[in-house]
Amino acid sequence: MEYSYASRRIEFPGKELTVLDKLVLKFVAAIDFNYVIMSGYIAILFGRSRSTEDIDLFIDRLPQKKFADFCTRLEK
Repeated sequence: MEYSYASRRIEFPGKELTVLDKLVLKFVAAIDFNYVIMSGYIAILFGRSRSTEDIDLFIDRLPQKKFADFCTRLEK
């Protein structure tokens, strides 16, 4: 699978978005802190098959209030 990387953005020309891709995009749109997506989803994004479709994140340490606000945004 061909891809390009620039300005902290990975692009996959011609890739059809899957339901999982759309979920990830919606999820990260709600994030207003530093994060890294890792593990299974990255393999799926680059075309590998996986038995699970979980999304693992590593995030900065946050004040409890900011994390609670994030969780509230996810509930909507």
